[in-house]
Amino acid sequence: MMISKAGRNLNKLAGGTRRLAGSSSLSSSLWSASAVSSPASSVVVTRSLLDKTNAQRHVIGSSSFQWKKALSTLSEESEKRQYDTNTTDSLLNKSSTPKSSRALVEAWMVNLNRGDDKWLSGPRTPDWFTGVPPTSCPGVDTNGKIRSLPLPNLNAVTRQSAKEYFDNSWTLFETLFAGLKGEEPFYRPPVHGIRHPQIFYYGHTPCLYINKLRVSGVLTKPVNAYFESIFELGVDEMLWDDMHKNDMLWPTVFDIHNYRKDVYETVVNAILTHPSLDDCNGTKPVKVDQDHPMWALFLGFEHERIHLETSSVLFRETPIHLVQTPKNWPFMHPSAEKDSVSTKPMEGAHYPSNRMISVSSSAVDLGKPPSFPSFGWDNEYGHRTVNVPSFHASEHMVTNGEFWEFVSDGGYRDQQYWCEDSWNWRTHRNMKWPFFWQPDGPAGSHEFSLRTIFEVVPMKWDWPVDINYYEAKAFCRWKTEKDGSPTSQPLRVLTEAEHHVIRHKHNNLDSARSSVEADKVMVTGGLDFASGPTGANLNMAFSSQNPVNYFAPSHTGHRDTTGNAWEWTEDHFNPLKGFEVHHVYDDFSTPCFDGKHHMIVGGSYISTGDEASVFARFHFRPHFLQHSGFRLVASEDAPPCTTLEQPVYFSGTTGPSSTDDDSSGNNTSDPVNVYETDDLLHMYLGLHYPTSGEAEGVDPILMHTNAPLHGLRFPQRVAQLLTSLNPERTNNRALDIGCAVGGASFELAKTFDQVDAFDFSENFIAAAKQMQSGEQVRFRIPMEADIGEDVTAVHEEGVSEVVREHVNFFTGDACRLKEYVESGTVGTYDGVVLSNLLCRLPNPVACLHGLSHVVNKGG
Repeated sequence: MMISKAGRNLNKLAGGTRRLAGSSSLSSSLWSASAVSSPASSVVVTRSLLDKTNAQRHVIGSSSFQWKKALSTLSEESEKRQYDTNTTDSLLNKSSTPKSSRALVEAWMVNLNRGDDKWLSGPRTPDWFTGVPPTSCPGVDTNGKIRSLPLPNLNAVTRQSAKEYFDNSWTLFETLFAGLKGEEPFYRPPVHGIRHPQIFYYGHTPCLYINKLRVSGVLTKPVNAYFESIFELGVDEMLWDDMHKNDMLWPTVFDIHNYRKDVYETVVNAILTHPSLDDCNGTKPVKVDQDHPMWALFLGFEHERIHLETSSVLFRETPIHLVQTPKNWPFMHPSAEKDSVSTKPMEGAHYPSNRMISVSSSAVDLGKPPSFPSFGWDNEYGHRTVNVPSFHASEHMVTNGEFWEFVSDGGYRDQQYWCEDSWNWRTHRNMKWPFFWQPDGPAGSHEFSLRTIFEVVPMKWDWPVDINYYEAKAFCRWKTEKDGSPTSQPLRVLTEAEHHVIRHKHNNLDSARSSVEADKVMVTGGLDFASGPTGANLNMAFSSQNPVNYFAPSHTGHRDTTGNAWEWTEDHFNPLKGFEVHHVYDDFSTPCFDGKHHMIVGGSYISTGDEASVFARFHFRPHFLQHSGFRLVASEDAPPCTTLEQPVYFSGTTGPSSTDDDSSGNNTSDPVNVYETDDLLHMYLGLHYPTSGEAEGVDPILMHTNAPLHGLRFPQRVAQLLTSLNPERTNNRALDIGCAVGGASFELAKTFDQVDAFDFSENFIAAAKQMQSGEQVRFRIPMEADIGEDVTAVHEEGVSEVVREHVNFFTGDACRLKEYVESGTVGTYDGVVLSNLLCRLPNPVACLHGLSHVVNKGG
């Protein structure tokens, strides 16, 4: 019996390793390769190679001579596994950060002192802006402050309107990054270590424009293929202790600055010349829908605006001496300048009372109509009707003043208010108060000031507190114990459906479906967004939060139902009924339908474009910090939210194989087998049939330094290892449990008279049977970004038609092995293979217990 415990990323070998060596892609490739390098000891080898990889630097290259020279130097250093004394002293002496501010040299510091610091220190000159400078950019006001334009109406797009929105998006982003002081903040990883440093995002947003315009067919070639590989993938931090250190040599800021110039010119040229946007000199506006190639252009706009917001959070987490307020950045809310006490705030004096307001039951129709004339992400489309029982919700979001009571009462120290995972997060991070609170006195005095994006200001007790979902839920438990609940059920946070009930009736889902103008962001820029009966701190009306009682309440009496800060919800991020992925960005939402991301609603002060739309549906993991707060809610009934007990997966681009029903209450979407997706099928075909692509001139692994060539033919080598163990031959039969698409099964058939092979995936078994019958099986090998090559799956040498007839493929569940023996579905065997399986089983023990019933004596 042969059991291989290959690592969980093994299935990515065929696809993931084709990416050029970069941050997350290189580490994924090496993990996959290490997992398959030695079937007999894969766990040991995986850990060994992973440790070796982490000990070295992730080295990336550039086409410039200077870059190659730096690369060569670093490569030599990385072989030493650690810096010697001279290197350490050199870095300390040269670094822009004072020696006293760090205890030791960290790996990321190798990026410093390459000529960037001087031109990045102090206010930016006009040359900083690679597009239109803010002083002449669409969206600038009379004070020279730039804000967001309205979200474009895609029923009437002209070349000019597209370029204006592009310029506004591009320059807003570069204005934010003008707030980094010197080169260090570009390369310094965030304190939590679970996201890239800012240098990545400076290159990521232009990279995505090019990659997605290539996928849609608007562009035919890269601007810089290397940059468009290493800057392609961002980070979705899986765990709060997943400390991704980004200890690699990045391109210089100057190199990326020049790349941004090239991308800007490329995108502008596409806007002004591509035939799909021919508007007859502005006289005949073009309609851009999801089938239009320029949908990818507007996708790029909204992607950049997402990173405008998420990067601003990273700015807020950066040491204050490394940031500066850009000259053209919008003003903070006027209340930011007011003085305040630093401790012991009083309700009614420093922050308003937060009464609970009852809300009648109603029904909410979720989902954005496909005909609505604005860009939308895939998760916004589809529909669900939710019947919302009556509930109570606080008038406004919980303020810093209210949350101070929780902090001063020891709420962060009392484990009873935290679930197991949130307590582990709190203790790991040693959290004692919200992250953006700055201690302003001795320990235990509970005196605080407040960190904004670029400044530290006196504490604003009447602003919403910025916390993560874990902290919000801990407060709810504490508040319930302290003051009780208006219902028999404990206090909780809002649900997505309840949010839409309390939104202003002139700016909610029903009104927007009736009138485009009711989605206020469609007709209102940041300069005017705070005005009118539906005024809100949204679309960059201000560059900070505001007092929770500043704006008028909605028709239900609730304030800040949009803007100011996002609100955490009880809902897991989930697909609506009829969800379909979009081919231009087919993995925007689906990886996060995993029951581990919570939805946030309403938008924050820096949410712009689609993020500020009534149809927006965004999400983060519960430990993630955003400009996000929460509202207290209580109800007698179960929360009308959607939760996912298991991940939900989708096949191809034709919609889900299974999805939730159109109902109310505590919905749970029915999960689909993870292995029934086309993407994963293609990955496994590449893994099991590595000689595929020779006829098309496509290599199984794109060559680069440390390319994991030793990872090829893993299924075949597992089968050969079993054979080499010379099991006693009783009936000369073998069993391949979790056979996937059959690579190991056919190899076993060379030496066994009969091979039974089963897998849980119907998709995999269907492909295996096609390979068995000699049918042509085509699959796609990733080449670069979203570009791939279609190839024909080819058998290994020696797998003849006669050999293939020895295999019996069928679908089955490895956890039901004993049951299969009792029913006669399987018999007994001289050799049994479990390859790349145990770590994927919901009940691996059941599978292991069944092995003794299927292995012959001496097998």
